[in-house]
Amino acid sequence: MRPTIRPPYDFSKYFRLSVKFGLLSAALLATGLAPRTSAAQPTCEAQMQEIRRAYNARVNSGGEDWETLDPLVERARRCFGAARTRAHAELLAYETWILVRQQRFAEAETVFDRFFAGFAAVAARDVVARMHMRRGHTFERLGRTAAMLEEYAQAAAMVDELPPRDAALALDDAGTQYRRVGDLYTAQRFLLAADSIFSALYVNDPEGIGPELGRVRMHRAAIFLDEAKLGSRTEAEAAARAAPFLDDALRLIPARPGSAFYRIQALRWTAQMHWFRNDPEAALAPLAEALRLSPWEAASPQLIAWVWQGEGETRRRIGDYAAARDAFATALRVSQDGGYTIGEMGAQMGLGQVEEAMAADAAGLQRAEAHFREAVALAEARRATFGTHDWSASAWEETQEPYLHLTRVLLRQGRAEEAFTALDATRARYLRDRRKLARLRSQLDTTTIAQLDSLATQLRETRYQLGGGNLTPKRFSVLNQNVITLAGEIEALTGFYETDPDSLDVPALQRTLGRRGQVLLSYFFEGDISFVFVVRPDTLVVVELPASEATLRQDLAAVSGLWKPDGDLGVLFDLRPLKRLHDALFAPVRSLIPEGFDLVIIPDGVMAQFPFGLLLEEDHPPYDYTTAPYLLRNYVITVELAAGLMLDVPAPIERPLSMLALGRSRFGDFRSRNVLDRNSPVLPDLPSVEEELRQIQRRIGGLSALNEQATEAFLYQHLGEARLIHLASHSFVDPILPLYSHVELWDGPDDDNDGTLYLYELQGHALAADLVVLSGCSTARGLARSGEGMMGLQYAFRAAGARSVLATLWQVEDRATVDLMDQFYLNLSQGLSRGDALRQAQLTYLSQNDGRKASPFFWAAPVLYGDVSPIALKAQAPSAIVWILVGVLLVLSGLALPHFLRRRSAHG
Repeated sequence: MRPTIRPPYDFSKYFRLSVKFGLLSAALLATGLAPRTSAAQPTCEAQMQEIRRAYNARVNSGGEDWETLDPLVERARRCFGAARTRAHAELLAYETWILVRQQRFAEAETVFDRFFAGFAAVAARDVVARMHMRRGHTFERLGRTAAMLEEYAQAAAMVDELPPRDAALALDDAGTQYRRVGDLYTAQRFLLAADSIFSALYVNDPEGIGPELGRVRMHRAAIFLDEAKLGSRTEAEAAARAAPFLDDALRLIPARPGSAFYRIQALRWTAQMHWFRNDPEAALAPLAEALRLSPWEAASPQLIAWVWQGEGETRRRIGDYAAARDAFATALRVSQDGGYTIGEMGAQMGLGQVEEAMAADAAGLQRAEAHFREAVALAEARRATFGTHDWSASAWEETQEPYLHLTRVLLRQGRAEEAFTALDATRARYLRDRRKLARLRSQLDTTTIAQLDSLATQLRETRYQLGGGNLTPKRFSVLNQNVITLAGEIEALTGFYETDPDSLDVPALQRTLGRRGQVLLSYFFEGDISFVFVVRPDTLVVVELPASEATLRQDLAAVSGLWKPDGDLGVLFDLRPLKRLHDALFAPVRSLIPEGFDLVIIPDGVMAQFPFGLLLEEDHPPYDYTTAPYLLRNYVITVELAAGLMLDVPAPIERPLSMLALGRSRFGDFRSRNVLDRNSPVLPDLPSVEEELRQIQRRIGGLSALNEQATEAFLYQHLGEARLIHLASHSFVDPILPLYSHVELWDGPDDDNDGTLYLYELQGHALAADLVVLSGCSTARGLARSGEGMMGLQYAFRAAGARSVLATLWQVEDRATVDLMDQFYLNLSQGLSRGDALRQAQLTYLSQNDGRKASPFFWAAPVLYGDVSPIALKAQAPSAIVWILVGVLLVLSGLALPHFLRRRSAHG
C-alpha cells in the first residue's frame, strides 16, 4: 500500500479561518446566541446601560416611540438567558414599563408574574417596590380595583426597606390610589408620611426633590377638593384649603417633559379649584397651559382625556356649549383609544349634560339620556371590581353620578317609573352586597366555614390594629395590604359576585306595599331641585317639592343644634321650622296617601338624620311640646334605605330564644376605644340600664346578660338563636372610619374579644333576627354615604341579615329610654306591628310628660328601619318565683283539705 502523503500546513488558510471564527463568535455573543461565559456578563450590563439611557431619554423628552426599545429588550433578554441575577431582574422591570407604555397589558402581566415568581428574591428592594406600583398601575388600567390597591399597599409596606426617596414615592402612590376609591382618611395618612420624607430631603436637594414634593402637595390639595364633592366641606372652604397646596405644586413642578405629567395634573386641579370659587373663566388659563404641555405626555391617554374633560366642564359652566361638546368628544375619543374606562365615563356624562342643557325638544333629552346610559354601563363595569372591601362604599359613592343625571333627565321626559328604578339602583348597593355575602356563608360546608372563620378572625384583628394610634408608615401600609388580601380571600371562598342593578321589580314592590298597607316616599335632592317618588299599591307618581337641600339644611339647623355641624346637644327644640319642613316635604303629597295607610320613607341627603314623625302639620307655639300636631300622631312611619330592600326580606325562622338582651351599666374608669381620640374621657355609668333589662325580661323573657356577663363571647354564642336582640350601653359613631363605630360591652378576663363590638366585627356574622334594638346613643348615625345613607350600627346589623333594626339618631337620655323601651316591648308583646309599637310608645311618653321633659329630644331619637310586621311572641311563662308560690299554695291546700273535710263531716 502506498503511504498517504500529507501536504504541508497552509498557515495562511488557518489564520483566515480563525479570524472568521472569531468574528462569528463575537456576533453570536452580541446577539446572545452563543454559549455564555463569564465574559458575557459585561456585555449584558452594557446592553442594560443602553436600555436605561433610551428609557430615560424618552421620559425626559416626552417621546412616544416606545416600540423602538423592544429590540433592545429582546437582545438583552437573550444575553441574560436563564440567569437570575439582580441585573436581569432590573431588565424585567424596564420591560414591563415599556409594555405598559405601549398598552400591551396582557404581555406586561406575564412579565410581572415571571418577575415575582423567580426574580423578586434577587432584585434590589427599590426595584421590587417599583414593580408592585407598576403592576398596580396595570391593574388600574384593566379595571381590577382591589388588586390595584393591594399592589400599591404592598409597595408602601416596604417603606423601611427603601431609600427615603423611593419610600416617599411608594407612600405617595398608595395615597393617590386610596383617594381615587374615596378612602380619604387612609389616603391622607399615606400622603402626610410622604410629605414628611420629601420635605426633609428637599432641604439638601431642592432642585431634585422639588418636583416630587410638589406632586405630594398636589395630591393633598385633591383631598380637600374631593371632600367638597362628598359634602363634608363646602366648595368655597375646600378651594381655600387647597389653594396653598396647589400654589406649592405649581412652584415646585417645572414645565418640562420629565415632570409634565404632574404639572398637568396640578393645572387641572387648579381649574377645579376655580370652579369651586364659582369663577370658571379663571380656569381657562391653567387648562390652556395643560393643553400646551400635553404633547409631552401623549403616551398617557388618561391624563390627556382628563385635561379635555376639564376644558369641557369649564366651557359648560361658562355656557359655551358648542366648545364644551367638542372638548368632551375629544376626551371620549382619547379615552376609548387608550382603554381608559373612567375617562370614558366622565366624557359621556359631560356630553349628556351638554345635550341636556341644549335640549329644546324630546330628541335633545333622548340624546342626553343615551350618553347617561352609556356612563351608567361604564359605572357598573367599574363597580363590579369593588367587591365588599372596606373602601367599597366610598368608591361606589364616587361612581353614582351617572345614575343621578339619568334620573333627572328621565324625570324631565315624564318617565317616573324608569327614573325611580334608576335612582333606586344607586341605593344600598354595598349593604345588599354585604347581606348577600352573609347569606352565601350559610350555604357552605363545614370545612369552608372553618376557613372563613379563620380568615374573619384575622381580618377583625387586622382592622383593630389598623385603628391603633401612632402606627408607623410601614405598619400602616402592611395592615392595609392585609385587609385587602383577607377580604378578597373571603369573597373567593363564598363565591361572591355583585348584586344586579336592574333587580327592582316595581309591580312586586307595589304588591308588598299593598300587603303591608303602606305608601313609599322616596326623596331625591340634587342642587336646587327636589322630588319625591310616591309609590302606592296602585300607582307610582313623582312630585316636585318647593325646597332645596340648602334650605332644608337651614331649617334643620334652626330646630336644634343637633343638625348644626358643630352644634350643641340642645334639649330644647324650636318647633316652628318643623312646620316649614312639613310644607316642603309632606304637604305636597298628603292628598296622595290613602286613608289608614302607613308611611315608608327613603330619605336623601341631610334628611337621613331626621325623624319624619317630627314634621308639624299645623302652626304651633315653639316650645309647647305635649300637644304639638306631629305627623307621628296620624301615621306609622318607618325608614328604609332602598326600595329593593323591601323585596329582600328573609322569611322568619323559628328561634329557640324570644330575646337576647345585653347591657352594661357600670364603667368605672373605662375609656372608649375611640380610633381618632385615644385620650377620650372616662365613660359615665348608665344606672337605668339595669332596670331596662329587668323590664325586658319581665315583658319578653329570653336570655339576659348584664355587665360582667355581657361579653362579646356571650353575644356571639347566642346571636343566631334569638328572634329579638337588645343592646343597651354606650355606643360611638366614628365620623371618619364608619367600620370603627362601636358599642361597649364587657371585656371578660377569659374572653378572646376586647368587649368593644365594632361594626366591622358584625359584618363577619350572619344572623336572622326579626328585630335588633340598639338603645344606646346615636346608634343610627354614622358617616353619610350617598346612596348608602347613614353607615352606623343599624347599618351593620341590617348588613348581617337582621330583618329590622330600631336605632337612635342622637344621644339619648337614660331614664327616658327606659320608659320608651318598656312601653315599646309591652306594645310588641300585645301584637302591635313593630312600627306601631314604637309610635304608641312615643305617644304614651308624650302623654305622661310635659314641659321640658316632653321635648322631642327625649322621645323622637328612636327610628325603625326595615320590616314593620308584628312579631308573634309566645306568652311569657311565669317566673320561677311564681311557680314556687303556686307550689307552696298547693302544698298548704293539700294539708288543709283533710281538716276541712273532717269539719264538714262533723257538721253533717
